[in-house]
Amino acid sequence: MLTGNPLIVCWFLVFLAGYRIPLIRPILALVVSTVIIIQYIFQSAVNMQKTFGRYLIDNVVTNLCH
Repeated sequence: MLTGNPLIVCWFLVFLAGYRIPLIRPILALVVSTVIIIQYIFQSAVNMQKTFGRYLIDNVVTNLCH
């Protein structure tokens, strides 16, 4: 157990001492923000393909978006 992540070990020791550290909301916020950022990047790539696809050939547009 002591060879694990030091943050988890510290959290466990604090928990054993009788304190409660809220973890669910920060983890949920991290997951939700990650999903939103990935969706934004994907949507930006789709919009870039639509915009440049009107003026450039497909190979050039594919190289721009990757």
